[in-house]
Amino acid sequence: MGTQQHEYPYAFHIALDGNGLNGLEGRAGVCVFRYDPATGRYAYKIEYYDGVAGGHAVSVSPDHALGLLGNTGQHLLFYDAATLDEADRLSTLRIEPTDSSIKGTTHIARLGDRDIVGAIGEHLWRFDIDKPGRPERLGPHGLKLPHAMKTTASGRYLVYGGMDHPGRGEAREVGIFDLHTGEATASTYRPPAGTWPSIPAKTGSTPSPSASCPRKDMTGTNGPWPTSRNTSSRSTPNTDRSCATGRPPVRPRHTSTRTSASPIAN
Repeated sequence: MGTQQHEYPYAFHIALDGNGLNGLEGRAGVCVFRYDPATGRYAYKIEYYDGVAGGHAVSVSPDHALGLLGNTGQHLLFYDAATLDEADRLSTLRIEPTDSSIKGTTHIARLGDRDIVGAIGEHLWRFDIDKPGRPERLGPHGLKLPHAMKTTASGRYLVYGGMDHPGRGEAREVGIFDLHTGEATASTYRPPAGTWPSIPAKTGSTPSPSASCPRKDMTGTNGPWPTSRNTSSRSTPNTDRSCATGRPPVRPRHTSTRTSASPIAN
């Protein structure tokens, strides 16, 4: 008699790289970690992909069928979200060359169920995941090295952070691309270090008093942290004195905020 396979309601897809801490070198793979909070049971599977380097971030399609592993190996790599088997691969060098080995398509944003957008070279490109070999060039992104990206709630704007470029210097900039007009606004925000964007869940909300002092619930690359587990009305005091005094915050010694887990429901 065969053992019935356990069904897990949650699956976390995690990008895997090499043995360094920067997420920009070494191998490229995916770990899917399945979890059942009701029973505490879990299972995981790991798959590495030959010929690709610097696994950095993952994105899973809305139907939970296809994943994309962002990397610095100048590839778009699609995989089966259930089995982790490679589904398709496309070299981005055939689309547009790049001026740095770490300037790869590490992140993408989704424009719908089948359309994605990512940075290749000096431009933003739109892809139909069913026809990845026929991309559409949207326009220049305007940054030295684009990194994480998100669309606003209205779907009109694409907002993306920047990383330091090994040859062109520090990033300290954010890009905003109008998907309706095809125009980019870059370097409008000068943070003390490289940035990963954080987009509010709703448009029209009251902006924070200072771009250097974001709301505490807007940290990370996946938007607001959930508040359902903490119903207390007690607020956490703001300990960043630069927000109260108006002085620019001190640049931290370590600014890595890598977030690569993306929960989905089976």
